[in-house]
Amino acid sequence: MSVDLSELTSVAPAETRLQVVHVHGRSGAAEARRLAVYERSLGWDVAVVGLLAAPRRLRAPGVHVVALHGRRAGAFGRLLLRGSRTTVLVPGPGAWGAGRTLRGAVLDAWERLAARWTNAVLVTDPVEAALGVRRRMWVPPFVVGPSLELRAAALTRAHAFGRPSARQAPAAPSGSR
Repeated sequence: MSVDLSELTSVAPAETRLQVVHVHGRSGAAEARRLAVYERSLGWDVAVVGLLAAPRRLRAPGVHVVALHGRRAGAFGRLLLRGSRTTVLVPGPGAWGAGRTLRGAVLDAWERLAARWTNAVLVTDPVEAALGVRRRMWVPPFVVGPSLELRAAALTRAHAFGRPSARQAPAAPSGSR
């Protein structure tokens, strides 16, 4: 990678020893395992659990960062933790593309509510990040693409800096819903 990650995120992932728990639903298991392998190579203590094992594992002492993969894991984990741990959401593709339906409005309202319990969101597409911001989901979206290095750097940064205060959040773009 041509950019020094410590300059990009203000924290060097390889110099930080984190304990990370990846929680996944049915569709996020492969991605969570792939990230865990890379994070273990950094010297981190990493666990990958499904939704059924999540409550016991998330309440264990010493967990620094919880990464929630997918819509179900994101909803379940944020309700369970409610901001007690650094929480990073890794939504599936199109998570904010629900459209102007009743279901879409409910999902948008939930994401705005759950944003108070989320330190960062990792997305692969800049369009998806812009859509989340346009819908007033103020958690900082990190556009990481498929890069394992950027994903680890975003987890490290979320742990080090926490969630920005609401006063630092940018104003919604004009004409947004």
